[in-house]
Amino acid sequence: MNTNNLIQCLFYLIAILALTKPVGWYMAKVYEGDMPGPAKWLVPFERLIYRVWGVDPKEEMDWKTYAFAALWSGAIGFLFFYLIQRIQHHLPLNPAALGP
Repeated sequence: MNTNNLIQCLFYLIAILALTKPVGWYMAKVYEGDMPGPAKWLVPFERLIYRVWGVDPKEEMDWKTYAFAALWSGAIGFLFFYLIQRIQHHLPLNPAALGP
């Protein structure tokens, strides 16, 4: 391991340790149902998304609904990335013109 790798590992560990407490506090507030200060401006967007999709934020999700949502989101993600791979030669930022 050279010096550059060691410095990067130390920087990564320091960043993880520095972010543990604030991110944990933020996640605890969100899971309790409170909206932490920095994210309060997102509340109108969240309500709009709930209204558009017809979701009741107070309603609990059972395991069948969760499994259905997880499987569909995985399938949609798979198809999205497959499409990107198939059309990558037409996309910008491909200076080498690599094919699918």
